[in-house]
Amino acid sequence: MSDGIILNLGKRYAAAFGLLAIGGKPDKAHIDKDYKLTFFDESDETTADISLTFDGKEVAFGQIPFVSSGDAGPKKLFAPPPLITFNRQKHHIETPINGSDAVVVERWGIKSWDIRVNGLLIDVENRQYPAEYIRNLNRLFSYKGVVDVSGAQFEDKDIDSIYFKGISIQPIPGYADTVKFSLKARSINAVGFTLLNPNG
Repeated sequence: MSDGIILNLGKRYAAAFGLLAIGGKPDKAHIDKDYKLTFFDESDETTADISLTFDGKEVAFGQIPFVSSGDAGPKKLFAPPPLITFNRQKHHIETPINGSDAVVVERWGIKSWDIRVNGLLIDVENRQYPAEYIRNLNRLFSYKGVVDVSGAQFEDKDIDSIYFKGISIQPIPGYADTVKFSLKARSINAVGFTLLNPNG
C-alpha cells in the first residue's frame, strides 16, 4: 500500500485503555491520500461503527471524517471504533413479610441503559494535537438536548436516543496526535403519550 499513512491502532488502544482493550480491535489501519480507510486484518468493524446526530450535525465514529455534516472546519480526523459498555438494572419495590425471611415483589420495572463510550481521536492530516476536534467532541457533550444514535450496538438494545452525563479527555504519552476520551451517557425513550392521546 502506498500514498497514505499506516496507523498502529493496537499500540494506541493499549496505551490508552490497557492491553485487554485490543481484543477484537484491528491492529493496524491504512489511510490513503483520499482518506479511504482499510484495516490490515480485513476485520468487519462496521458493527462497531456508531453515529450520533445532534443539532443538524452527524458525529461518526469508525470512519473519516469525524464530523461528517454541518461543520465548516477541518474534517480529516480519524475516530476509530470506540469501546462501548452497556449496563442496565431492574427497579424493584420489595416488601418484607413480618416474621419471615421472604419478601414480596410488588412492582418492578427496567431502568435506562448506562452507557460508557471510550475512544480515540487521531489527527491524521497534521499529526498534531487534535484541538479542533476536541472542540467538536465538547460541542457534542455540551448540547442541551437528546442525541439520536445509530449503529448495531444501539439497535440490538433498542436504543434510539441518549443524553450525556460526563466526559473525560486525556492525552496519551508518546502519541502527540492522539487523545483518549470517555463519555458517560444514559438511554432515553421518547414520550409516547400526551394528555390528549394517553394510549400513545
